[in-house]
This record gives sequence, structure tokens and C-alpha cells, in this order.
Amino acid sequence: MRWWRLFALAVATLGLGLVGCDSTASPGATASSTAVSVSSLPSGGSAGSTPSSGAPGRAAAEALTIGELPSSVTASLGVVSQVSDNELGGAATTDRRVFANADTSVSVELDLAIDPPASEATSDYPAYRQSASAYVAVHTGQSKPAIGSQADEFIGTRANGQHVVAITFVQGVTVVMVLMDTTAAIIYPVLCEAIARAQAQKLGGP
Repeated sequence: MRWWRLFALAVATLGLGLVGCDSTASPGATASSTAVSVSSLPSGGSAGSTPSSGAPGRAAAEALTIGELPSSVTASLGVVSQVSDNELGGAATTDRRVFANADTSVSVELDLAIDPPASEATSDYPAYRQSASAYVAVHTGQSKPAIGSQADEFIGTRANGQHVVAITFVQGVTVVMVLMDTTAAIIYPVLCEAIARAQAQKLGGP
């Protein structure tokens, strides 16, 4: 079943007030810098609280948990908590999980959609990619990171001026979208990419 419409709806209705990422990457460049400016963020990274899941399906079981976030994320952002966990459109084969740092100046949304068979996920991927691209109102960079079987990364700002990195990829029968928003400090795409790679690995990728 094609869940890209749910992704498109999610992107269209997102108003997290929790934020994106800023970068000076040029279009077509691969974002690989590890520089992170977190002077205004809490120090002493550690995992925060995890609310009970409202999405008990397969996708929820396959989504990254607080304890599975890359160490670079908590090291850079300080205390990170899971603030929500829900299905997209009530579909058990989808999951939307949102994490944020202590002052909510940085948020990460992780969306999964199980779209079997693998050929269907691959066929539907361009629509997911378009949803990720649409999330970024003004593009300042774009790349194809080596994540899953195919992936796309969009960097820029939203209509409200928040900085954002949006990554979408397909791994087997699952399509994933990772959105990182920020209102303050500059967070380079490497953090968003690290989360996406960790999610791909949990789904069985390299």
C-alpha cells in the first residue's frame, strides 16, 4: 500500500514549533562536515525521558529509540527526549517519532512507512522524496548520501525561517524520512545523516 500521501500530509501539516538545521553546503554537494555549533545548547549529553508509545505496530518497533540515537547527537545537543510517537493516519505500518533537546531549539522527526514488497517501496520512493523536498521552502543544498539503497538530502529553511535538513531514503520495504529543525545554533547535516544511517542499520542496512 502506498503511504507517501500520508507523508505528504504530515509534511503539509507540520507545525511542531520544535525546529531545523543550517548549512552552507552548495547544491549537489555532499554534506560531510562534522563541525557543530552548540554554544547555546545544554552540555553533558544524555538521553531524556521516553513517553509510552502510541504506535504499537511493526513500524514503531523498527523506529529508533532514545537509546539507539547515535552518541554524536546527545554529545552535541545535550539531553534529548522523545516527545511524541504516533502512527501516520492511524496506519499500523507507519510511525512518526519526534525527539527534541531540552530547550526544544532542536527537534528531530523520524517517519517510517513499511511499503512491501521492496519493489513497491522503490517505485513509490520518488513521491516520498518530493515530500521531503517540499518540507524545505528555500533550498541551499542538496545531496545523495550513501544511506539505504537510495537517499536524498535537502538543506535550507522553512517558510517560517527555521533552518532544516530533510533526508529520505529507502531500505528494503521501508521508506524513511528524517527531518531536523533548529531555531538557534547551527547544526550541520552530519547529525541528521548519522540518525538516518543508524535507522537504516536497524532496518538491516550496512
